[in-house]
Amino acid sequence: NATFAQSASVPAAITISSGARPAATTAALAASPNPSTLGQPITFTATVTGGATTGNVNFYADGSLLLGSAPIANVGGSFKATVTTSTLSAGLHVVSASYLGTAGFAASNSAPVVQTVQATTASTTEDAGLALQQVSKLITAR
Repeated sequence: NATFAQSASVPAAITISSGARPAATTAALAASPNPSTLGQPITFTATVTGGATTGNVNFYADGSLLLGSAPIANVGGSFKATVTTSTLSAGLHVVSASYLGTAGFAASNSAPVVQTVQATTASTTEDAGLALQQVSKLITAR
């Protein structure tokens, strides 16, 4: 057309997202042995359900003390991550596990587990009250 001059444009990259959200997961935590004695190795095992087959789990004691991190692995058809420690002090400790998620699977947190570490005698009622306060703080923070 004689009325309009010819022009050229630069190609633009366009990203199209499916809008799909990561699949939901659930993390469940178990401790063995519980109770334990001071210095005894304690194994914390997180089981991740919801289809995730990769990713890492962080294990925390008393809210913010990182006990360790481990990748999930297929153990008899279940996807689990395990951390073992013998460094917890005597008393009650609130332990939780956090699956960090991946591009296709959402992060999730376990319910807390109260780990009892006995020195030479059984835990006291005062220790039990402290553990309940810690569990309450942890639940409130999430």
